[in-house]
Amino acid sequence: MSETPDINELLGRLADGIPRRMLVAGLGGGGCNAVDGMAEAWTDGPDCVLLDTDEQALGTCKTSRRLQLGKNLTQGAGAGSDPVVGRLAVEDDLDLLRGLLRDVDLLILVVGLGGGTGSGGAPVVARTAKEVGTMVLCVATLPFSFEGDGRRHHARAGLRDLRMPADAVVVQPNDRLLEITPTDEALVEAFSAADRTLATGVRALWRMLVKPGVINVTFADLSQLIQYAAGTCTFGFGEGQGPGSADAALRELLDNPLLEKGSQLTRAAALLVCITAGPELKLSDVQRIMTDINGQACAGVHTLLGVTLDEDWEDRTAVTVWAAEEWRVPEVETAED
Repeated sequence: MSETPDINELLGRLADGIPRRMLVAGLGGGGCNAVDGMAEAWTDGPDCVLLDTDEQALGTCKTSRRLQLGKNLTQGAGAGSDPVVGRLAVEDDLDLLRGLLRDVDLLILVVGLGGGTGSGGAPVVARTAKEVGTMVLCVATLPFSFEGDGRRHHARAGLRDLRMPADAVVVQPNDRLLEITPTDEALVEAFSAADRTLATGVRALWRMLVKPGVINVTFADLSQLIQYAAGTCTFGFGEGQGPGSADAALRELLDNPLLEKGSQLTRAAALLVCITAGPELKLSDVQRIMTDINGQACAGVHTLLGVTLDEDWEDRTAVTVWAAEEWRVPEVETAED
């Protein structure tokens, strides 16, 4: 088993010009549904793969790259909402995972916590990724309250076990979506809204990393941010169209329930701000967006900004913010005289 490289080794590799690779993996029923929807909606985007123990559920997905885990243990029947079974099933295919993750610099692991495969298997996937030198950003949803105490218990335990092996965990409580989903919305649409929310954040992050920007955020920048912002993250977004699209996007962002209408910004120790817009975006628009965001944030917050212009985004602006609760700069050891 190879040792996990430290952050300096990873950044050194990137500085040497080795091509970066980003993989988005959906794990379990919720994660696979979310990533399957992302992959279908993207005309271009990062590589995607679906990982599940349930053969039947994988068969209904449209994404072509699908891996069934734990065939010998579950016989394709899934984990039966049992995290122990989910963990053992994923551990059954560690060699398969190592092969999948080799040469991947950043894994975005999307998982719906509360069931068996996601809650039990996500920590195993994250740990395996670290063993082969892959940085892990996990995007995890927590169950709706109406899903019951059992799923909430599994989700809390899965989240606790996931925090240690993952470099950062973005937590998205599905209950917050009730504030932006009409009360008469169909149940399937409520879950689809959760999937679209995750897709928005992941796509913004990918676009910022791979598309040339007016203000670039490199993979090395992101790696350092994830490394120092140890712990839990959250994200929110806003989008505007037509004249004044930048102001509309900013208003929607600051009113977004995913960021608790701005209160998450006041508690954040680090912020990653991604602005995507058409070529008509003005410097004054960026200045106004950042002034308002920083005005909500606490003093001394560490902010990283990426701005990407796209010809296809005429009169359209999107602002996505990733907020980290902590910022820990490693202590530098000095030789004693």
